[in-house]
Amino acid sequence: MERDSCLVCGNTKITCQYSILVCKSCFSFFHRSMKNKKVYVCRRNSKQCKIVASEKKCQYCRLKRCESIGMSVKKIKVANQRIESVSHDFKIYFALLIFGHDNNLVSVFFDERQCYDITKGMLYDPEMSEIEMKSIHQIAAPMNSVLYKSVYEPIKRLNLDEMEFSFMMVQSLFSTNDLEEISSDTLLIAENSLTLANNEIHGYFVVNKRLENYASRLTEIMKIISQIQKYNHCRSDVYLVSKIFEIIDADNLYELKMDLNSKQMIFLMN
Repeated sequence: MERDSCLVCGNTKITCQYSILVCKSCFSFFHRSMKNKKVYVCRRNSKQCKIVASEKKCQYCRLKRCESIGMSVKKIKVANQRIESVSHDFKIYFALLIFGHDNNLVSVFFDERQCYDITKGMLYDPEMSEIEMKSIHQIAAPMNSVLYKSVYEPIKRLNLDEMEFSFMMVQSLFSTNDLEEISSDTLLIAENSLTLANNEIHGYFVVNKRLENYASRLTEIMKIISQIQKYNHCRSDVYLVSKIFEIIDADNLYELKMDLNSKQMIFLMN
């Protein structure tokens, strides 16, 4: 099967769904099958049917093929967390581009129009008491502290350019260190992506920036990547605690708008 085609059916109209190269049709099929807990039977009882994009597909063998390339509910959840993390890093980076690296603001984009101060942000809900809102803030405070000290400040101090930030994002997205039972196809794609990024950043430092010794700066960038992973673990712990004690649906926290008239949870800028 070609590397630029769907790893399930060979369709050349592919997309990167949760870090796996598949067509939208196969991804939708897998998602529906998992959501509805479908149980299929092989059409030919061989359990070895060929899955071809232009032909009617055996659902049993198609699902098995999806699983064989690394698609799973657990991995989709991990991929979602990575995408959310990268999205948050973009909001930090572009806030620094707009407001500058030399100001005293600690602003991060909440959406395309609004920012909040991660050192002062407070949750607000008109239907909650002040005590309840403060308890939520106390739970989220360690997460925001890690984000500020370990991610925001280093990015601001290094004043990363677009190439360096892109390299950092590729490393975060395609690292396989924390993934279990990854398929050989997916592993190869990840390794090739990381190798390409490493070669590109080397050429950029040597040719474009004329840095013969860039080891120190690259080490600092890799430290930020490690701290992003630390922040992700901290955030997962906060989400887990919030669910156990039914304090807030933290999974939807960043989807809410900063509207002072809304009854939804929002961040206030002090």
